[in-house]
Order: sequence, then C-alpha cells, then structure tokens
Amino acid sequence: MEKPVVLFSKSNHKGKEILLVGFAHNSKLYEYLNTYDGIFWSKSLKSFYLPYSRPATNDLFQYLRKEGYFIDYSALKSKVTSEKNIPLGKKVILGQQITDKDKNQMKSLQNGWLKSDIARTPLILMKVC
Repeated sequence: MEKPVVLFSKSNHKGKEILLVGFAHNSKLYEYLNTYDGIFWSKSLKSFYLPYSRPATNDLFQYLRKEGYFIDYSALKSKVTSEKNIPLGKKVILGQQITDKDKNQMKSLQNGWLKSDIARTPLILMKVC
C-alpha cells in the first residue's frame, strides 16, 4: 500500500493559530500520528492539528520523514492572503465556485447592457460650475 502525501497548512481553530495535518484516509498514518506528543484530532476539522510554531512544524516534519512519508508544505509558504484581514475562528474558502445564479446574472449583463447602444455611446464629462 502506497503511503499518502501529508499536507501541512496553517489555520485558526478555537481562536488559536494551528498547523493542520491533512492526508487521504490511511489507518497506519492515523495510528502513527496518534503516538506523536502534542498532536490532537479534531472532529470538526476532520484532521490532526497542533499549535503552530516553526519548531513544532519542523519536529513533526522530521517525525514523519523518519517513516518515509512525503510532506507537502507548499501551503505554508503561500502569501496569497493577508492573515490580518481574516478574523480568528472564521473559515475561508479559497477558489470557491461561481454559482449558476451568478453565471446567469453575468450572462444577462453581457447580453443586455453591454450589447446595447447605450454602452457604445461615448461618455461626455462636463464640469458644472
């Protein structure tokens, strides 16, 4: 049986910054992580986690590498969003799909106003004194 890739990512849980440890279901890895000191299982996150710190991340990385697991930590390097703008305890879904309702609204805008004569009329700006 091939070993799953372990995904490290940062998140907030119960008001604290945490390291999430995600992987495809694998009972051997689950049992192995259960023996690691300081790691917890979250039913709500459906993932293992531990309080985030660079030393803790490095220690867990080394622990998993000892058993030959590959760790994808690319999510830890990402600077796509600013954590200052995300309230603690809030979930953020990146890459959320556009709903059919949104698609229909965009299509009606494209077919309606954008194709009308009004949209092609030059805009004249005037200064009122």
